[in-house]
Amino acid sequence: MLTVDVGNSSIGIGKRQGDRISVVRCSQPEEAARLLDEESVGITVSIPRWDALAAAVGARGGPTPHQLTGVPIPVAEPRLGASAGADRLAAVLAALPGPAVVVDAGTAVTVDVVDAAGVYRGGFIAAGPGVALSGLVAGAPALPPVPLT
Repeated sequence: MLTVDVGNSSIGIGKRQGDRISVVRCSQPEEAARLLDEESVGITVSIPRWDALAAAVGARGGPTPHQLTGVPIPVAEPRLGASAGADRLAAVLAALPGPAVVVDAGTAVTVDVVDAAGVYRGGFIAAGPGVALSGLVAGAPALPPVPLT
């Protein structure tokens, strides 16, 4: 079983190989579709990119990926489960039973908290490194651009 994480800037394809998990990152849905040659399940924060991935998999005759739409975790308030993205809830699920602070740095940096009882308490989203740098360059054009490598 493959796992798929369809984000804003990349698509991660994860596969378990023995006791290790490898992840391949793809920038385009068509590129990722070539790697989905067996049953897969995934999450997304971008429905249009998920739909493009599913269409590309279908066009090559591969098995349609199954989208995980609800992540079963205990939440402190119902609005937290409804407003947090599936990627954040899946990351929190991996941190159970807690306590934990989960940080994910991609297009955005998300920080989420799970208490000692395993209850999701919420978190926040900030601009990721590339987005923050782009904003700084746009707001201060006299600064020289700095590559993020």
